[in-house]
Amino acid sequence: MKQKPITQLAINSNEFRMAVEADPAWASMLTHPVEITDFCDMTGSFITHLSPLLHFTGRDEDGICARFWECKSLKVAEGTFHGMVYFCDSGVQKIGDLKITDTSAGGDAASFYQCADLKVAEGTFPGFIEFGGSGVEKIGNLVITRPNTRGEAASFACCFSLKVAEGTYPGTVDFRYAALERSENFHIILPSGEEIVTEYTGCKKIEALTLW
Repeated sequence: MKQKPITQLAINSNEFRMAVEADPAWASMLTHPVEITDFCDMTGSFITHLSPLLHFTGRDEDGICARFWECKSLKVAEGTFHGMVYFCDSGVQKIGDLKITDTSAGGDAASFYQCADLKVAEGTFPGFIEFGGSGVEKIGNLVITRPNTRGEAASFACCFSLKVAEGTYPGTVDFRYAALERSENFHIILPSGEEIVTEYTGCKKIEALTLW
């Protein structure tokens, strides 16, 4: 009887970590989908690559799939995550083929907090996205479908290279102490259809319109 080809491999987080420890670029050589079945903490790992073929389906009690905190050699955020993912203080320079299908219990989708090498905020997210303290210079094709449980859609607080506020958001956006000089086609439209304005506290070159 002819054996069916393997179309998806399921491993746990410990097996994933061991594969990465043996070869930090392991994921770049994948030819078939690989599922990581439980919460995966890669904090401080030397991992250099993720892959669109990686599917992180495990979650902890807070709805978090994975952490890549302080993964300084990781340059591209990609893969599919069935819950929130952290890339805080990592070497991520680009948001690639990244899919997030669900959020944390609080409605947060991903965090790129203090990713100094990340220059463009982009991607599609089902909840709040954190770019605070990062190197973001431009808001690109960024789509956020709903706010978190606190009514927040995104944070660009302390993004000292971000000059222009732009995009449409389903909840409040934090630009406090960013380097904003102006806004262009910037809108906050709540699920009710109400449009509100936001706060620019600490942005020296743009006047605060109102508090949120």
